[in-house]
Amino acid sequence: MTIGYGAPSNDIFYGGCGSMAVILTLESFSGIFLDAVCIGMFFVRFSRATTRACSIIFSNFAVIRKIRGDYYFMFQVCERRKHQLAEAHVRCYAVRHEFDVSKDGVAEETALFQTHHMRLQQPDDDIGAFLLMALPQVVVHRIDPWSPFFPRECLPSDYHATTCPAFPDPSQRAIDHENGNRDYHADATVPTKPTQAQIDRHLRRSELEVVVILEGTDSTTGNTMQARFSYTVHDMSWNHTFARCVSRDPVTNGAHIDFDKFHDVRAAPADCARDTSVSVF
Repeated sequence: MTIGYGAPSNDIFYGGCGSMAVILTLESFSGIFLDAVCIGMFFVRFSRATTRACSIIFSNFAVIRKIRGDYYFMFQVCERRKHQLAEAHVRCYAVRHEFDVSKDGVAEETALFQTHHMRLQQPDDDIGAFLLMALPQVVVHRIDPWSPFFPRECLPSDYHATTCPAFPDPSQRAIDHENGNRDYHADATVPTKPTQAQIDRHLRRSELEVVVILEGTDSTTGNTMQARFSYTVHDMSWNHTFARCVSRDPVTNGAHIDFDKFHDVRAAPADCARDTSVSVF
């Protein structure tokens, strides 16, 4: 390191003045220390996880649509930077007010701002709910008896762990019972499938809000970042799906993402018999 000071003559020991050598040594170490502090502050400022989280984009609207007789809550998420997050995964929570129906049939408020975990079907939360952020990803939650979206009047009156959720049982997924991953009691009362009107009334009465938390590791800095978004009842579109926002680039033959169409939704069939993929590319 050049400190800008040299010997005033051929006497490199400064005429026997030892204090001069000490001062120059301290000056050199002080310069190194200040450089390290300034560079560190600059690096930390531009590698903050809060700044990195701004590159994650969530769809402005969530959609609720019916597929094979069941309703599904969906939203879309994507990464706007070239360097994607490593080990990106998503979690969803529903915050709502709890109600009990009195003997007179009147709904009475019993608890405020209760948080419920939402099980995800795509990406599968049994394997971590990991996402590939290079392309837009559709996150899917099925409105089954364990879902916070499920109206209480559609649940059976008699309790059974495989069909009727109750506190403090862990949240399950109906798809796990249907495909044989979990046991299903044949004699248990099956819940009534809710209608669109029942679900919508339940969402509005409980003032339900979905809080989305996406976490991942920045591959450049190694910092863990967290992006958050929320959807209220007014942000949910019924019987819609997301418009196509990915096309093939005619020059490179690669994927081209049109973020101007990322938030667009289009009408979907009232009940889709089959969807080959949740992706809308």
